[in-house]
Amino acid sequence: MAEAGSGGHLAIAQLVDSRFNRCKSALRVTESWALGLPVIASDVTPFCDVIEHGVTGMLCRSAEDWTKALTELEHDGAMRMELARNGRLKARGLVITKHAQEWEAAYHSV
Repeated sequence: MAEAGSGGHLAIAQLVDSRFNRCKSALRVTESWALGLPVIASDVTPFCDVIEHGVTGMLCRSAEDWTKALTELEHDGAMRMELARNGRLKARGLVITKHAQEWEAAYHSV
């Protein structure tokens, strides 16, 4: 499922729920989506702000959640592909749509 050269089949975005981490961005999730990888992430801000559980990724709160998500994605290739596809579509919307004019201006300035 991974893009050529990425060397992986899924991305794990794990954060401890702390005040500092809640101020981080979800960039590692959007980058993983852009690579075509399904994402399993901690159910904390910033990840829960962008991931829809079971649609664009898997959100985990406990060790049991992590085990279940990893096991499901290991055995269900169709689910991996669906999460990756939905995530990639979400990443396109987050990056391209919101910044299209800036990208166009940068392109024309070169």
